Amino acid sequence: MIRRMIVVTALIYASIMVKAQPVFDSAFYANRYNKLFPAFSYNNSTNRQLTAPEKIAGLGKVWSEAKFGFANFDLVPNLNWDSAYMAFIPKVEATKTTTDYYNVLKQFNQLLRDGHSRIMEPLNFFEKTIFSAPLQVRCIEGKAIITALMDNIQPSITIKPGDEIVAIDDVPVQDYIKNKIAPFINFSTPQDSIARIYSRELLSGAANSKIKLTIKDGRGILNDQLLDRTIDLRETSPVTFTWMADSIAYVSINSFGSSKIPEQFDSLFAILSASRGLIIDIRNNRGGNSDNGYEILGRLTDTAFATNQTIFRKYNPAQRSWGNAAFEMERNQFWWKPYKNGTYKKPVVLLTSSFTYSAAEDFTAAFKCMKRGVIIGQKTGGSTGNPLGYSLPGGGVGFVCSKRDLMPDGTEFVGIGISPDIEVMEKISDIKQGIDVALVKGIELIENKNKYGFYETATY
Repeated sequence: MIRRMIVVTALIYASIMVKAQPVFDSAFYANRYNKLFPAFSYNNSTNRQLTAPEKIAGLGKVWSEAKFGFANFDLVPNLNWDSAYMAFIPKVEATKTTTDYYNVLKQFNQLLRDGHSRIMEPLNFFEKTIFSAPLQVRCIEGKAIITALMDNIQPSITIKPGDEIVAIDDVPVQDYIKNKIAPFINFSTPQDSIARIYSRELLSGAANSKIKLTIKDGRGILNDQLLDRTIDLRETSPVTFTWMADSIAYVSINSFGSSKIPEQFDSLFAILSASRGLIIDIRNNRGGNSDNGYEILGRLTDTAFATNQTIFRKYNPAQRSWGNAAFEMERNQFWWKPYKNGTYKKPVVLLTSSFTYSAAEDFTAAFKCMKRGVIIGQKTGGSTGNPLGYSLPGGGVGFVCSKRDLMPDGTEFVGIGISPDIEVMEKISDIKQGIDVALVKGIELIENKNKYGFYETATY
């Protein structure tokens, strides 16, 4: 009897032990590791001096997020990212203020040469950089040329389109760019860098702050103009419509950031259908959501079209431990099938510039591979992708481009740009005369489409 009880007890104990042995919990496992990568937060600065460990930790964050997440290291083949990290440690340690610290992080990030990888200082510092004087400026013939005055410019200002900015706050323009702007911006290509500097950064500062511009007018006479920074650079007028000569429709799309943009385009469709041809202007479009652009392209064809090819890299540390390749590449492509009633089948011209960027380049790439019309203007900025955000000490945030894109046919454009079918370069004399040479060329092509023969392969 005692022996039987011992046996039964042993069996019960063994059963308990077996039940206590856990089964692998895949959900718990995944959740635990995902918690190591929290969502980023963007906050105001605490207005305290960052400690030395915090400074190094922030630099290490930029380094590690890029090392394991950056999609474009092959485009900077001479960059030794690990060595650069070591070289920047004493630089961040030497900083005295939050602004100085974030400027050093920006210089480190700039080594990636990528427009979708950036460093943003804490929100209350960043907000001091996002207002501009009510002028549009571009680099034309190597000079800072005013191309347009905005509606809310001060009545006392005597600046005219075509005038040149030769100094800012008594600092020659090129010195101002060299010391205050160029070392800290993120960019992918030379044309991207120039567009960012002249069209966005050159006049930026805090809201309603003053900026002194030394202007050279058409007669070569210098005069100083004091302007208020009243333009919020975050605001855009997404979609505008105008009739050109000979019943040619002109639609400017300055953002793909909202689902309301294709809705606005759809609202114009009945009007556009009565046009002789359509000019779509995305020269000032910095991107947004690519799907919003594809929605619009879906109104220009009734045939499914390919979108960008996308490349992701997957890190496998076990393979690395076995002496194998640590990264694998995943390559995908999606097709967009038009689904709305009504297709615009008349000639289309697309206007681009070096300021055409991100989702606007995705739009350009699909348009080009669709052979839907002619692209006129300048090579695009050469940067798209998916920015991965992460938090930095003191309230700032960083982003690293985590996705590589190719044109639908596999052509590279990140770090290069998308070339137009017809390149049109601006001249200062054109600005002074109020001539938009790219737009004029677009109108000419539509008016003479049979003569030029650019539409023989288009889908209409």
